[in-house]
Amino acid sequence: MDQATAQELLKLIHSIADPCEDIIAKAGDLAGDPSQPPEIQQASADLAATVEQLFQIAHYIMNATPKL
Repeated sequence: MDQATAQELLKLIHSIADPCEDIIAKAGDLAGDPSQPPEIQQASADLAATVEQLFQIAHYIMNATPKL
C-alpha cells in the first residue's frame, strides 16, 4: 500500500465537508432540543464538537503542510 500524503488526506477531508456540515447542524439542533432526553442532547453536542474538531485538525495540517 502506498504511503498517504498530507495533500491526499486533506483532499479526502474536503470531499466529506458538506455532509459533515450537515451532521454538525443536525447534531446541534438535537443538542438544543429540550424535547430530547438529556443523554441524547449531550451525545449530539459531543458529536457536533467531535466533527468540528476534525476540521480544526485538518486546518492545522493544511497550514503546516508546505504548498506544492
